[in-house]
Amino acid sequence: MARKKKKTVLYNMRLTEEERELIRRKAEEAGFESMAEYIMDCIRKDRRKPK
Repeated sequence: MARKKKKTVLYNMRLTEEERELIRRKAEEAGFESMAEYIMDCIRKDRRKPK
């Protein structure tokens, strides 16, 4: 069975160019290697928050 190619976090978010630039800048300021790492970190933090 052929495996479906997994889409990236960034692809699934369907960001505009401006949003991409903003996240890229924030990621650099926070000292992350890439936007994806920064986004995953934010998601992790968000999941830990009690509802």
